[in-house]
Amino acid sequence: METKGFPTRALRWGRNRILSLYDYIPGWLFTLTEGRRLRSLRDIHAGERCFVIGNGPSLAKHDLTKLANEKKFATNMFVVHPDLEKIHLDYYCVSDCVMWMPAGRFSQPCIEAFQKLPYCAFFLDKSYLPYHMWSRDLHNSQVYFVNVDERRHAFEGDFSVDIPSHTSWGRTVIIDLCLPLAFYLGFKEVFLLGCDCDFGTAKVADGPKAGARFYDSKQDTRQLSAFDTEEWYDQTISSYRVAREVFEANGRKIYNAGVGGKLEVFERVNYDSLF
Repeated sequence: METKGFPTRALRWGRNRILSLYDYIPGWLFTLTEGRRLRSLRDIHAGERCFVIGNGPSLAKHDLTKLANEKKFATNMFVVHPDLEKIHLDYYCVSDCVMWMPAGRFSQPCIEAFQKLPYCAFFLDKSYLPYHMWSRDLHNSQVYFVNVDERRHAFEGDFSVDIPSHTSWGRTVIIDLCLPLAFYLGFKEVFLLGCDCDFGTAKVADGPKAGARFYDSKQDTRQLSAFDTEEWYDQTISSYRVAREVFEANGRKIYNAGVGGKLEVFERVNYDSLF
């Protein structure tokens, strides 16, 4: 069976070898290339507010159509949310490669949904760049690649907002990409939604019922073992604390506008009161 664009086994083998070499491209070379594009985005939303939408089940408790005229980031599985095309997303972030790499079980639905958002700017970890160059799954000029450096840990105090250089790993795309980008783009206030911090810590039903996820969890290849859950939670919360310190030290603020969940790092605000 032939693969589109690579009709022979030899070509597929050669492609995979070339793509694997990309992991060894030094950060400084990446900064000289993609970093130049990212620098053009600095402070383009200076003084404004934005909303960052996670994937937690608490999203079901909000009327997301109220965000239609707001600046907003969405992440990961939101590509299958029923309000995807109603709220006119501005920015979409994915840092976990299993979400969209060709081997990922969710890659095709992601690609199909991304193609429905020609007006949206996408921010992906740089590991996807070579696949994008070969396959052109995202036919969109507003696709940016960020060096999410997993050797630098937000939960250990390294929270980078120098987007053209790198961001730091925080165990969640909200820390890896969304909050650093919100800072770099100049947003003064950031409101979190669906950032429940309970991924892997509780069983939540799928389907149209109270407290359910908006997606089929069987399509989500990111799984945490019971052994990893406590570590993931502790490191994620620590990452959020560091992000709060960086924002507040620069006269900016992050709020939790969600309902329920386990994220108590930020001041909570009532979602409906914001409109």
